[in-house]
Amino acid sequence: MSSNILEERIAALSEVLNYGEPGVNLLIQALKDESEQVQNKAYSLLLSRDEENVKEVLRQYKPWQFFEYLRTTSGHSYPVCCSAVSPDSQILVTGADDGIKVWNLKTAKQLYSLSHSDPRYVSISPDGETLLSAFYDYAKMQLWDLKTGQILQSLKPEDSRHPTYIIVSSDWQTAVGVKNKSIDIWDLKTK
Repeated sequence: MSSNILEERIAALSEVLNYGEPGVNLLIQALKDESEQVQNKAYSLLLSRDEENVKEVLRQYKPWQFFEYLRTTSGHSYPVCCSAVSPDSQILVTGADDGIKVWNLKTAKQLYSLSHSDPRYVSISPDGETLLSAFYDYAKMQLWDLKTGQILQSLKPEDSRHPTYIIVSSDWQTAVGVKNKSIDIWDLKTK
């Protein structure tokens, strides 16, 4: 198939939503197209839909069939136990018993290491500027400047009991440390 025809078919998919339910049905059919580019475009357009039939089709669809292997990199002496990717997909942060490493995701080159032994949790803020990490015992968490690797703040629980895991809200305003019978909550905006 010529690239011009393929580009026209992909462009036409964006227009079919103007035709209501018949257009949505065309997008669903496009998920079975012979072209991966057409399937990917149809899939991305259907993700924003909230019709039940679309949700059911998307639950059954397997977009990972088109994932492309990029590369393998190494640099830790121990198994990686946590990782995070920046919102712009430029930075990868990995944690292992030997510390935290910050990588350029495109080149797989290590940018720098953070002296943080036994990390078990890392998260990158939505603006890509701050990294949150938690130690193995979760007795404290640290906020880092992702560009410089400098510690911005240490957050400690009120008592000596350690959270079993950490959750950060999607807006990155709140961190929650869940313990056996209690929950620590930190306001990441005010620290």
